[in-house]
Amino acid sequence: MNYENRIVLFLDILGFKNIIEKTIDKEEDIEKNISSLYSNLKYIKTFLIERLKSESMFNERNYSLKVTQFSDSVIISFINDDNTTLLNLIRSIQELIIKLTNEGILCRGAISYGKLIHDNRVIFGPALNDAYETETKAAIYPRVILDKSLIELGKKRQKELFETEGINTEDLIYGYLSHDSDDKFYIDYFPKDIWSYKYITKIEPYLSNLRQIIIYGLRNKKPDLKSKYGWMKNKYNKMLTDLKSEGKIYEISQEKGLFEYIDKIELLN
Repeated sequence: MNYENRIVLFLDILGFKNIIEKTIDKEEDIEKNISSLYSNLKYIKTFLIERLKSESMFNERNYSLKVTQFSDSVIISFINDDNTTLLNLIRSIQELIIKLTNEGILCRGAISYGKLIHDNRVIFGPALNDAYETETKAAIYPRVILDKSLIELGKKRQKELFETEGINTEDLIYGYLSHDSDDKFYIDYFPKDIWSYKYITKIEPYLSNLRQIIIYGLRNKKPDLKSKYGWMKNKYNKMLTDLKSEGKIYEISQEKGLFEYIDKIELLN
């Protein structure tokens, strides 16, 4: 038996212990909260599988897609033998993060590439070790990060696909990512502009839900949690400043109400 070269995503839910604690009150089950948690955990797995398998070029090779889920963690891997799989994964994760944020759930994770055995019964290999180590020690904040070597691989693959179409492959890849102050690239869920996020969700409730999550989180007195939500606060304020500037630049009638709404939102203290 030999390892396969696979792209692997290790994703987990932040604050899962607290979420579990909210499913019980004085040893009595809280059925509503249990059902909500069950639905969201099931949704994470099914969403990623359906989104990846719905992509036409990946669909022909969906036999390589493997998924393992346990407790609050999901591991997805596949063979990177075509030109679109990595970009489809990044795009799908961004959409998933935004949808879960609307449900009050924050994720953290990492994507790596390397040697892995992953079937319906077992999963092991250096690539999983890398993804797990990166998620636990480097992701730190509510973000899904990628190794630079993986980004270069994605750019190379995309170039092979789009080089005859005049598309800037680097812009395509980096359109879904941001470069953080610690030199890590992560899948960005803080809108850089209105237009790229409208296909995923309604901006007004998303900005409101994101804001409430941060405000509530900043009340926590644990230093590690305050650091995580402080990171989110800074990203939120930067996002809001950029969106306000965008509203002043573009005079588009159908978006006038949206930009007026954004302009009234105050930065977080």
